[in-house]
Amino acid sequence: MARNHSRQSRQQQGQLAEQAARWLLDRGTHDFEAARRYLSERLGASRRELPSNEAIDQALIDYQQLFHATSYTAQLTALRLAALGTMRMLTPFRPRLVGELLDGALVARTPVRLHIQADTPEQVAIYLLDRKVPYQLDQCSLRFGPNQRRELPLIRFEADQQTIELTIFGHDGPPQAPLSPVDGRPMRRLSLEEVEARVGA
Repeated sequence: MARNHSRQSRQQQGQLAEQAARWLLDRGTHDFEAARRYLSERLGASRRELPSNEAIDQALIDYQQLFHATSYTAQLTALRLAALGTMRMLTPFRPRLVGELLDGALVARTPVRLHIQADTPEQVAIYLLDRKVPYQLDQCSLRFGPNQRRELPLIRFEADQQTIELTIFGHDGPPQAPLSPVDGRPMRRLSLEEVEARVGA
């Protein structure tokens, strides 16, 4: 009996994760907390039943591979090629690819996310302006530990019809990667050579 209950619970969590993934896809966002609020407020899911970030993330991938395989593959390929081209342009700043493009948990407006190293944001801005690339300067908040967050400069621009977001780390910044919002572990970060190997270019 307990085994059947456990199986039913896993199936229910899987169904809720898929509902959350569809909600995220409809809204073009990766806001896991908002998706869980939807499950709780609109579908009556209890806190114990709510899926984890990892479960929702995997459901995003599974759902698109199953129901939107052609368009999903095209979108992922276009984003990874845009990432590759941008990383080649930004070689002096030691770019690293992070985020959704590594595992493929995409939504409609998923940007290419890169971590780069520079002395100042102005150094990157001048580099882009010299190449006639218009940009916007912003900030992002990243978590490095249980009670440790840092505000870092972020530059956003368009390349190959894709949005690129550059989070700028100083050369004297922390050596460890920030924590992933999906699983809470240090983010995976791919070098240019690793992205080239993955894309096959």
